[in-house]
Amino acid sequence: MRQPTLFSVPPKKRRPPRVMMHVIDAGDPQSYDVAYPDRCLARFQCRRCDWQTNWIAIDTITEARRGVPCPACSEAAPLFIPLRGEYFDAFVAGTKSTEFRPYGPRWNERTCPRFRPVLLSRGYSAAHRRLGLVVDFEISREPCTRDDWRACYGAQIVDVACIWIQTNEAER
Repeated sequence: MRQPTLFSVPPKKRRPPRVMMHVIDAGDPQSYDVAYPDRCLARFQCRRCDWQTNWIAIDTITEARRGVPCPACSEAAPLFIPLRGEYFDAFVAGTKSTEFRPYGPRWNERTCPRFRPVLLSRGYSAAHRRLGLVVDFEISREPCTRDDWRACYGAQIVDVACIWIQTNEAER
């Protein structure tokens, strides 16, 4: 006969494993960016869905060997970024790779970590969406001087979250 437990603790649910992309090519950082000579360059590909990245600057070789989570296959909730039509079209055309938002509780290092999946949307409709990946994050005040920043947020000088995003070619 089994003795009853005093404190019944339900078993913890395990989260599903992340699907990781692996290095398919690596490059020399010397020719890429003189500001970061210690960073490595790598391209990643998912073995499950064949999603590929362009060249990404990685801090260490160990980080590249670990891989990065695939934004299409992983179960992580993507960062939802609604955009005006002109800016969404610029991401689709490949002329825009950085999104600027006011730094704060919604847009910061914790909510926009490197390699987090991103879902870019033309407005709030589900008709035009593009899947991407946060490649880098930085805080700056320089974008406050740009005309497109002033058109959206006015002439205020604040800290700006600069989010570098790499998009996939296929629309979702």
